[in-house]
Amino acid sequence: MRFILGSTTFAAAVLAASAASAAPAVPITGTLQADWFTVQAGGSGDFQAYCCSDFRTDMVLDTLGDNGLPVFNTASVGPAGSDIKGIDSVTGELQWWTPGLTNGGDTVTATGSTSVPFPFADTSMFPGNGDGSSNGGQVGFQTAKLFTNLILDTKSVVTWSMSADDDAWVFIGGKLVTGLGGVHKVTASPLGQVTLGAGQHDIIVFFADRHTVASSLSFSATAAAVPEPATWAMLIAGFGLVGFAARRRGLLAA
Repeated sequence: MRFILGSTTFAAAVLAASAASAAPAVPITGTLQADWFTVQAGGSGDFQAYCCSDFRTDMVLDTLGDNGLPVFNTASVGPAGSDIKGIDSVTGELQWWTPGLTNGGDTVTATGSTSVPFPFADTSMFPGNGDGSSNGGQVGFQTAKLFTNLILDTKSVVTWSMSADDDAWVFIGGKLVTGLGGVHKVTASPLGQVTLGAGQHDIIVFFADRHTVASSLSFSATAAAVPEPATWAMLIAGFGLVGFAARRRGLLAA
């Protein structure tokens, strides 16, 4: 199989047809663009508001909103007093990646864009632009939107691994693959897996650090080609011939 991520093309070996199995999973490598933001806590907003054992896999809906941002799931329940405030009143999207004042009183500032590697790992995701050494106060808190295009030449299963402190979600083709919301220590999100057809697929990772001390984000992914239906049909026919041959040998020996 062959896939393209960002500006990097990667070719992966595929098992021979006689192996009668799907291709092995191979690491996806390449580049992403990162749009960086700094958030100053204020009012009754979502940053530096509470701490520190809120682990939620249901915090956002399964599809992106009208402006291409995660939509808060109003059915999600966090710790007492931790209701999310920075929500667009029209679209229901989280405002942590939108420059300006959020509905909770936090101030979001765009600080630039850079190219970053895939896989990605940064255990000091502090301002500015993921390269700092602290957060909170006048430094603010780091949020980021990292995105790229994945081009597959064949139907494939993409498996996504990710961990973060605090909120992080990955969407492929506008659909949620995996993620973890809330203010918490570095925690792995559930393993995400999605079957994608040949062609181009947009990937967006959203990240938000919302409390002092730590800030971390890491993710990686693999792709495995899926055998075409015709291949499986031939395999099934092959198994049938094996069974017929076995029965024939049994009859001849009787």
